[in-house]
Amino acid sequence: SELNNYEEAIRYNDKALKLANSGKNTKAIADCYYSRAYILNNLEQHDSALSYLDKAFVIQKQRKDTTALALILSNLAYTYSELGNNTKAIEIAKQSSYFRKKKGNPLRIVLSMMDVASYYIGDNQPKAALIYLDSCEHIVFSLKNNRVLIDYYEILSEANEKDGNYKLAFSAYKKAIAIKDSVFSNESKEKIIALQKDYEITSRESQIQLLDKTNQVKQLELEKRKNQIVLFRSLAVLMLILLLVSFVAYRNKKKLNLQLNFINEKVNSQNTTLRTLNTELIISEENLMQANVTKDQLISMLSHDLYNPITSVINYTGHIVEKLDEMK
Repeated sequence: SELNNYEEAIRYNDKALKLANSGKNTKAIADCYYSRAYILNNLEQHDSALSYLDKAFVIQKQRKDTTALALILSNLAYTYSELGNNTKAIEIAKQSSYFRKKKGNPLRIVLSMMDVASYYIGDNQPKAALIYLDSCEHIVFSLKNNRVLIDYYEILSEANEKDGNYKLAFSAYKKAIAIKDSVFSNESKEKIIALQKDYEITSRESQIQLLDKTNQVKQLELEKRKNQIVLFRSLAVLMLILLLVSFVAYRNKKKLNLQLNFINEKVNSQNTTLRTLNTELIISEENLMQANVTKDQLISMLSHDLYNPITSVINYTGHIVEKLDEMK
């Protein structure tokens, strides 16, 4: 609502009220009603605002929260005043002032009494307003609050003007203007001092940021150098590893080549031996075949040469056996 986005404020107020009701938190519910009334007053929907303020008042009265009651009554009075019912506003503002006096806060007491005086002026009762202003004058001066003094003198000027005492009205108005000028002058000085301080702070912050950036650059350079050293070392280690791996691979390859050469020589030797044995085997086979041929020739010759004599012997032997049989 401070940003004048009242539709959004109402939407969030509805959410807050829903949460407060779900948690049965009476204080939060009353606060939501009060906030809704504040929003509605800003939207000049004063009748609706009264409804929510009444709801908040009932809850805070049950809770016996006098501070909250004083605040709600003060806003009720303002709402009635906006509706043109200053008589009702005066009645309610007096109730708010009563609760303020019970709490004993001088600033709140003075503000509530000045509200009553303003409503009296709005109700065309300037004398009653002046009585109220006179009764709170000592508290106003004791506070030494320029803002309160300005409001006090402006209300006092308006009350005297309504009462027809233009001299006192003009005197009060001049005092309000003088305090405003003083406040403006002091505020201007304070703003100049604040701006000077802001400038010095900004300047220092800029210097600090510049130093920080310089330090950051140096830090980055150091980190870069460190990274370069780490990278160089990593590359050196990697090269060393590669050299070592290459050496081991070369040595293993050389060893393997020697073994292969030895195996090849052994295989070649065995091949030579095999060829020699094969040649000898061929020769042996040829000799064997020649021997077989000779054997066959010998057997053929023997069988031919021995056939007739053996046949004669067999026949003669058979003849003898027959003779022997006859003689028996």
